[in-house]
Amino acid sequence: MRSYWRVTFFRMPAKRQYLLVDGYNVAHSWPDIRKMLERDVDSAAALLVERLAVLHDAEACEVTIVFDGRGERVELQRHGGANAPCVIYAPAGVSADAIIEQIVNRAPDADDFTVASRDNALCLSVFSCGAHTITPDELLDRVRRERNALGKALRERTRETDRNFGNRLFG
Repeated sequence: MRSYWRVTFFRMPAKRQYLLVDGYNVAHSWPDIRKMLERDVDSAAALLVERLAVLHDAEACEVTIVFDGRGERVELQRHGGANAPCVIYAPAGVSADAIIEQIVNRAPDADDFTVASRDNALCLSVFSCGAHTITPDELLDRVRRERNALGKALRERTRETDRNFGNRLFG
């Protein structure tokens, strides 16, 4: 009598990836948001968060936008609930760079982190810990690609729904 071993393969969940964005640094790098910064800093920051939400949703990575200091303590916000990007405001006198460096330095695996900034000192610091870095332009390209892919998927889903609905009406 032969004995067969059944081997079951299962997929391990992908490691969670984290995107840390140097908020005002990136905002100053994107032309339309830079113009808005001159008039209304809070609206410009909100627009940046809104634009980055597509990466949080589509890429299944945890997006955190870190802004330079205000107030007496670190302030965390999640507009849109637990599934929205996290916004961190550093306390007054503390830069977003310092907060980002602390997050990466304390991470169990810095390789899970990508930092978006054009600040060479910050990028060198987090890279030396094992994190990845991207420029604000590369980040904008990622946002545009995801928005385009999302729009394409939505159009396809709409066409499919329309076909199915038509089949039920006239079929």
